[in-house]
Amino acid sequence: MSHLSKSCPNYSRGSRCLSCNLYGHKSFECPRANLNNTSTPPSGVNAVHELPFPINMFKDVTIFGRKLNGLVDTGSNLTLLRNSTYINIDAPPLKQTNTLLTGFGFSRINVIGTFDSEITIADQIFPVTISVVPNYCTNYDLIIGCDVIKQAHLNISPTGVKFAQILRPSDCANENFVMTISDDSPTFGNGPNVSQLNTAEIEQLLLTYTPKKQKL
Repeated sequence: MSHLSKSCPNYSRGSRCLSCNLYGHKSFECPRANLNNTSTPPSGVNAVHELPFPINMFKDVTIFGRKLNGLVDTGSNLTLLRNSTYINIDAPPLKQTNTLLTGFGFSRINVIGTFDSEITIADQIFPVTISVVPNYCTNYDLIIGCDVIKQAHLNISPTGVKFAQILRPSDCANENFVMTISDDSPTFGNGPNVSQLNTAEIEQLLLTYTPKKQKL
């Protein structure tokens, strides 16, 4: 039915989109059209291609006697623990914190709390402050961050990730060592064919020798 736009019964609903036929926006603003258009990635987002043989970035982690599967993440400054996992382990009470995490797409996540602990990776113990985060922000029980990674030599290869703990001076404190004690008395070697009497005379001469200054 032909009518003027100002007399249209849907005039109050705004412009009609020519792409989805809904009111309230124009076709170049259509959210459905943007969702259906997958020919090019959105601006500011890189295209992601799955590796044919992805590297295993997971490590078995032991904390408070519980074994967890932790993701090694070199892009995370902190070690993060999922809240549901925190509830299921015998962890100490959380300390309050104002830490705010930012991530992909400028998302913001408030840390629920932190606690100090030690985690074991490949029979090596690492002290760490663990931040507990809401369940919705991660699918992993534990994310191993740079606060742990910096304590080790990290080797990433097609076969996986290997940790080699960096030894500190205090780690060698209990090692056995041999120390030689000397009275600083000089010793002389004259060979096996010199008699003990001649050796004693030579040593006495060397010990009592005093250089004399001469004018040139």
